[in-house]
Amino acid sequence: MKIKTLYALLFLFVLTSTTNSCRNTGAAAKRITVKSGQIPPDMEIEDFTLIGILQNQESYDKHVEKKFSDYTGKYVLATKEEIDTKYKDIVKYRYILDCTVERTKVLLSAGSKDTYNRVEYRYYLRDRKTNRKYTRKTSSGLFPLEIEAYLKAIEAVRKQ
Repeated sequence: MKIKTLYALLFLFVLTSTTNSCRNTGAAAKRITVKSGQIPPDMEIEDFTLIGILQNQESYDKHVEKKFSDYTGKYVLATKEEIDTKYKDIVKYRYILDCTVERTKVLLSAGSKDTYNRVEYRYYLRDRKTNRKYTRKTSSGLFPLEIEAYLKAIEAVRKQ
């Protein structure tokens, strides 16, 4: 009985997080700004082709492709290996949208020894010209929404 209750609570938590995150993608994008240090200032004035990183993981890459298809700026999707060969030009391909994966073990309940692995993604823009990272202040397990928020924020900066 305890396990069913835990799974039900976990399901409700994920469902609530997902629906809240969907509503808040636009709000999150508004917090990703040059002023907050999450977008390079030169993005406002430069013409660039953004590189989105593919991980060679079908489920992840599918979401990256879908989110970038809604982006109206110039972009390419590439693996890290392709960046070193096909996209060496750091003037044209100056910025890369990538992430670090943060894994933590979380107890299912207080006093329990049962854990699950929580995976969260923290996105950043890397300026290849200056080799500086502009890192997202928050991380999330809902990486498609994080990608969408970052791309919306970049769109807003480009249109100023």
